[in-house]
Order: sequence, then C-alpha cells, then structure tokens
Amino acid sequence: MQFERPITLIQLLIPSICTGMLLIGLTISLYLSARYKSKLYATMGFLCLCAFVFVASEMLILSVGGLGRNWQLSIHFHQIEQTAGAFFVFGVPYILGQMLELKGTRLKINNIISTAGFVFAMICLISVFFYPDAFISSQTRKATWMINEADFGRGSEGILYVIRDGMLTICSFYAFFSIANILHKRRHVSYLIYPLIGMLVAIAGGIIDSIFVYKGFNFDFFPNEYFSRFSLGITFFALSVIAGLIVHYVNVAKEVEAAHHIIAVSERKYRILVERTNDFIFSINKDFIFLSSNFAAQRELKLTDSDFSLMKFMDIIHIDKDSNHIEFQMIKNKLKKSADAGKPITFNCFLYSKHTAPKEYSIRFEPVDIDNEKEIIVKASPIPENKSARNLEEESRKYVIGNDFNTAEDISKSLVENLSKHMTSYEITNLRIGLREIIINAIEHGNLGISYEEKSGILGKSDYIDYIAKKQNEAPFSSKKVIIRMQFLTKKVVFEVEDEGNGFDHRKISASIRDNKIQTDENRGKGITMAYGIFDEISYNEKGNKVTLTKLINSSMH
Repeated sequence: MQFERPITLIQLLIPSICTGMLLIGLTISLYLSARYKSKLYATMGFLCLCAFVFVASEMLILSVGGLGRNWQLSIHFHQIEQTAGAFFVFGVPYILGQMLELKGTRLKINNIISTAGFVFAMICLISVFFYPDAFISSQTRKATWMINEADFGRGSEGILYVIRDGMLTICSFYAFFSIANILHKRRHVSYLIYPLIGMLVAIAGGIIDSIFVYKGFNFDFFPNEYFSRFSLGITFFALSVIAGLIVHYVNVAKEVEAAHHIIAVSERKYRILVERTNDFIFSINKDFIFLSSNFAAQRELKLTDSDFSLMKFMDIIHIDKDSNHIEFQMIKNKLKKSADAGKPITFNCFLYSKHTAPKEYSIRFEPVDIDNEKEIIVKASPIPENKSARNLEEESRKYVIGNDFNTAEDISKSLVENLSKHMTSYEITNLRIGLREIIINAIEHGNLGISYEEKSGILGKSDYIDYIAKKQNEAPFSSKKVIIRMQFLTKKVVFEVEDEGNGFDHRKISASIRDNKIQTDENRGKGITMAYGIFDEISYNEKGNKVTLTKLINSSMH
C-alpha cells in the first residue's frame, strides 16, 4: 500500500526518545513523592505519567498501526493517547496551584479550573467505553488514513476531541501567563523560568499540531517533517517542570543547610553557656517530669540523666512530700498555676537528692511552647552565704508576722543567717527547716484554728490553698499575729514561737513522740516530731500556744 506521506525515521525517533526521557522523569517524580510525601511531587508524577502514556501511545500508533497495519488495535492506542492528553486539562492547573502557592481568590479560580478539567477528562474517558464516536471512534478511521501512513491506525475525532483541544489551548495560555505573572512579582522564584519555557514550547507544539489536523500543513520551521509537535512539547514541558522543581529543591536544601548551620552554632553556644554555668538548668514537662538537665545539676546533686528521667521536680525539693502538708500544697499550687497560665514564677526552696544534703536555691519557672508541646525551663541559682554574719557573736531579734505562709520561709532564713560560724551548713539547713515547720504550724493550726480533722476533710473536697486564702482574710483570723523571738548566745541559740490561737494538748503529743507512738498516718504532730529531731530542748507554755526551742552550739566550730 502506497501513502502520499509515509512514516519517516524522525517520526519514530522523536516519540521513542521522548518516551525514554519521560520514563526517567516519572521515576524521579515517584521517588520524590514517596520520599517527601508532597502533593507537589505527586502531581508532578501524575503529569509525567500522562505525558509518558501520551508519547508511548504515539510510538505504538506509528509502529502497530502505521508499520504493522493493525488498525483495530492501533485505534485503542489512539484513544488512550488522547484520553491522557485530556487529563492535562486537569493536571496543569492543579500543579500550578501547588507550584505557585496560590491563595485567596486566585486559588479559588484555579481550583474551579482544575475541577472542571477533571470532570471533562472523566467524560472523555467514559465516552471511550460507551460512546467512542463522541471522542475517538473505534470503528471509523481518520479521514487521512490513506494519505498519511502515520494516520493509518487512528480513529476519527469527535466533538469532545475538538473541545479538548480548545480547553488545552486555554489551559496552556492560562498556565503561561500565571507563571509569567508570578515571576514578575516574585523575583526569588526564578526556578519557575523552566516550566515557563516548557509551557511555551508545549503551546507552540499544540498550535502547530492543531493547524496540521484541521488545515493539513505544518506551520513551523520544518513544514515537510511530519511528526507530533505536541509529543515533543509536552515532553519538554513535563521535564522542564521537573527541572524547575529540582532547582527549587536544591535551593531550599541550601537554605535549610545554612539554617541548620546557624542553628548548630547557636546550639553549641547555648550548650556552652548552659553547661559552664553553676546554676542548675532543667527542662520539665507539664507533669513536672524531667526532660533534661545540665552538667551543674548532675554534678551537684550527684545524679545522672537516667536518674532524672525517672524523677519529677518535686522529688528534689526538700519538703515533706505528704499531700496534706501545707508547704507541699503551696509549692504544688504555685507550679500548677504557673504551668496553666504560661507565666514565669520565682521562689526559694531547698533542693537535694538521696546523695546530697539540702541547699537553698532561687528557682525560676519559665513555661515555653516547643513544637506545640508545653515545657517548663527551670533555672536554680544557689543563694550566696552572708559572710559578714560570721563575725557576729551575740544577737537578739523579735518578729511579728501575720498569717502569710510565705513569710515563714523568709523569717526562718533570717533567723539562722548568722549561725554559719557556729554550725555546719547541714545543721543550719535542718534548723531552718525545723523553724519553718513550727512557724507554719503556728499559723495553720494556731491562728487559723484548722484542726487535723478539718484539714483532711477539705483536702478531699476542694483546693486547700484557696480555703486557706479565704480564711486568712476573715475575722477574727485576719488580725491574729505570730510572734517570733531569737536570742543568740555564746553556747546556745534560743527561739520562741508564739501564736494567738487556742493552743493544744502538747503534753499528749510530746509523750507520744517520746514513746514513738505518734500516729503519723493521721498527720498529727509531724512538725513537732521533726523539731524533736533537730533541737536539743523543746518546751511549751501551759496553754500550748508558745514553744521555746533551744539549739546548743558546738564549741569545736569556733
């Protein structure tokens, strides 16, 4: 059979080469999509797939239909080819939305265009099975099948084919001008120049092929060469999109690398600052569980990272861990309010571990958000010793305080600050803790008149700290005072703590302590029990609202 225009070598080579190139592009796209789980790379892979199917089908049409003369099979390849081309009406605007990061009205318009393109492509696909004459006929061959050997295996085009070509033309120009506009407005997106050039080539190829289909001649520099310009154009476009995105990926990678370098330098600086300071620095979560600790904290507390990972911040605070204890309640309340409000707080307390003695620190809690996770940065600074106090030999003091529990901490510190010459730091710390317990008892059970039974009942029903705060402001409790006296002599230091409460049966509790019969499970007499272990002499007035505490001074310290 003789054709006016037989198939040429260039007609076969161009789709063959394009198929191989698109297969490589498709592989790259699928890898990037799987590697980075990105819609952009997935859409790029879809475009490459459509282009690959299009040019591979063109190659099969030429070989199976033109050279092989099997027009029945070749027509099916023609249907596949043109259906793949129809899906470009959806894929091009969809990837534009991803690449150009469209927002607002432009994004809505782009979504409408891509949705309309998808619906139309599905109509073309469905027509292939149910009404092929509307798109690519499976029975009637193309009008030029006896003139062009390349058309021997092609079916005649229907109305959907014409509409597809029109929509592709509109879509191509829309993409071209969208990319050009973004390039004009955003100078930093220079990688878009690649898909812009690719789109220009694809538009040119589509226009030339359309002129040939409808007018019968090639309108380019090679009028006598009969090959698919659109196959070459969409290949160039698909590969240019890949090239542009790869350039973009490389640029982003460089920026990320630079950012990582800056972060790494900052982290090294921060680590140096954190690790070389004498302050304790921790990070804890909202449940106060340790997340990290610096070297100073590990060194001074003699704990490892593994030790801290099994602990909460409350574990290293030197207080009675009984939930009924007022100081435990106060500190826990402070920490919770700071964490809930996201506001920093500062307070003093004693820190210790099972390997070390208690030592006083100034604590700062700083709630922060890290990757949408709430954490708390804790800084603990050692409180320096008042060295001038070492020169003091004798002293007398008197304090009159209200019912603020925080005052107990300040007063107990002030009472022992001049004893460093005469006692060890361990003795002073215990002395201070014992005085604090006695002053707290004087406020809680003395002036505020809260019995152990009343306290236990409130703890089971509501916030004890809020109850205390309310009672502190009520008459007659609001006017009551605690009087603290100290007399520092050569061989001993004597403290007196007197409240304005009703007193208590100190004889019964003291006898129970001495006989080791105190009912600690009822939280009775814990402060007094502690005092007996710290002070050398303890005595009460008849009423039980005034206690005298004596601590002998070790002469070997002089």
